[in-house]
Amino acid sequence: MRKHLIIPVLFVTLCCNIIIGQSEQLESEMLEALSLHESAKSASEELISAKRFAAVSDSQPTNWVAAYWTSFVYSQVANASEDKLGHLATSFSYFKRVETQFSTLSNKEKAYVMALKALIGSLYQIPYFIKGDTKKGMEFVNLQKQAMEKGFLYDGESPLLMVLKGTSSIGAGYRNKPTTDYEKINTGKELLEKAKEVFNTMPVNNKLIPDRWNEPWIDFWLQRVKQEQ
Repeated sequence: MRKHLIIPVLFVTLCCNIIIGQSEQLESEMLEALSLHESAKSASEELISAKRFAAVSDSQPTNWVAAYWTSFVYSQVANASEDKLGHLATSFSYFKRVETQFSTLSNKEKAYVMALKALIGSLYQIPYFIKGDTKKGMEFVNLQKQAMEKGFLYDGESPLLMVLKGTSSIGAGYRNKPTTDYEKINTGKELLEKAKEVFNTMPVNNKLIPDRWNEPWIDFWLQRVKQEQ
């Protein structure tokens, strides 16, 4: 059973209103879009969610939370779609909208933003390497690396970043099979286990606060390591 800190509903509501900075109607629209993302089982279903978020972001271009979720869900559309570069381009365009509000954010929120940037970089590099465009692929490898480094400067205990770094390390450990780099795999496993501990002690906030979108990845990757051993 997860152990969470229980915080007053009023505090959560106030916190969410400050972060979202918009009406209850917009919040409701984004929660509906998020629900569509959470239940999506295909790229086409993810795309419905992405377009719902985009509609909110386009109507409220200074709302960084709407732009953030639009960018994130488009990255997931790309991950499940054949048109990876097209959807990643859309994801990155909304991410740039998030960046216009970067100076107004707290350090913890800036870490959320850097985690999303690292995720986009990790996904963007794949189709370029597949095409043999190593130069372009390395640009996004560097973007991913720099975003994670900056993110940890803003929040050294960010579980979002720990999961990204941990899964990247595990993936690198298995990349050159049949040779396996167990040091990288164990490093990644330790990061995922630490991230899980942090997630389990975090307050249960409004779901629109983008502070735990990769939490569900942890058990999948830990199970992969267990199966490979």
